[in-house]
Amino acid sequence: PRITWHQDEPFGSTSIYAQWNVFQLAADNGVKVMLDGQGADEHLAGYHSFIAPRLAGLLLHGEWRTLWHEIQMTKERHGYSELRLMAYIADILLPQQIKDPIKRFLGRAHASPEWLNLDALEARPSYPFDAVGGAHSDSVQSMSRMQLTATNLQKLLHWEDRNSMAHSVESRVPFLDYRLVEFVLGLPVEFKISDGITKRVLRSGMSGILPDAIRDRVDKLGFVTPEEAWMREVMPDIFRNKLKVAIDCSRGILREQAMEGFEDIVNGNKPFNNEPWRLICFGEWM
Repeated sequence: PRITWHQDEPFGSTSIYAQWNVFQLAADNGVKVMLDGQGADEHLAGYHSFIAPRLAGLLLHGEWRTLWHEIQMTKERHGYSELRLMAYIADILLPQQIKDPIKRFLGRAHASPEWLNLDALEARPSYPFDAVGGAHSDSVQSMSRMQLTATNLQKLLHWEDRNSMAHSVESRVPFLDYRLVEFVLGLPVEFKISDGITKRVLRSGMSGILPDAIRDRVDKLGFVTPEEAWMREVMPDIFRNKLKVAIDCSRGILREQAMEGFEDIVNGNKPFNNEPWRLICFGEWM
């Protein structure tokens, strides 16, 4: 409840809770100013989600040899199969009216899930990122601009600012110095992601400064918590009860089908996702 009050809006995952604890620990130890890496992934193509527009861009420009090379290097470094990578490319290039039924069939997030009462919201099913070009990020450059200005960075900075200020800690983000952002946006794509390597120019620049074991890491994790273990093993009843409260206080926006989805996750009939957490968080905010 305290984090929800400070954030002043529902938030998407328990990573915000993890970040809250870091700032709390810093404050408890008398640290007043911290440096954070927000923004680096958005303009240096650090997220694995940049792989798809990289490949899609090569396909659209007919660079077949480079495309095949990138697919093979991505497979070697990250373990993605050719089929999975082709599905990523299709997800970038196919129109939304085709992708939505496919996502629904595969059980992925889509615009009108069964647990959401769109009539109570007086809303129509749509993808909010479409309005800012999210459906057409078929290049690394366009995805960078979208993430920096519209879809990603704003929420990350909101969470960070509220979490840090709640503990009277100043958090600075040097990767978002406007001169650095403008410089990186103007670099060739190959400087950011190539040979299956993300943040390539930064990794090269840190040669001899960072240990290679850190500099050359290829796995990419968010600020993860053991949320799956909490939900499935440690305290499913707490999640279950919180979700019930969220449905009851949502003024008809959340439907009872949300409980069915939660039970499917707990019982292992459905892959884990943080959808129950988001609904719980929405209920807490309500």
